[in-house]
Amino acid sequence: MANRMLSFGYGIQDGAIAVIDSEARIVERIFNEYIDGSRLEDISRRLTSEGVEFYLGNCLWNKNRIARIIDNEKYIGADGYPQIINDD
Repeated sequence: MANRMLSFGYGIQDGAIAVIDSEARIVERIFNEYIDGSRLEDISRRLTSEGVEFYLGNCLWNKNRIARIIDNEKYIGADGYPQIINDD
């Protein structure tokens, strides 16, 4: 199975890290559902059941993948990545 080289929500455009809008909406959704009290496992089950693609046809989400997204500071603009999530 192939691995992503960049965090979910990002890709390379014109030689620079850029936001992939369709994935960024999923990142925002994950954060919003988590903030609203959803458990990581529940978020992963919903994304899997909806067939949301993580990478190259892989639509299997799990709580560890969700946790890595929530814990990833790149989404607030760290390490030169464009910001997807508000710092708050």
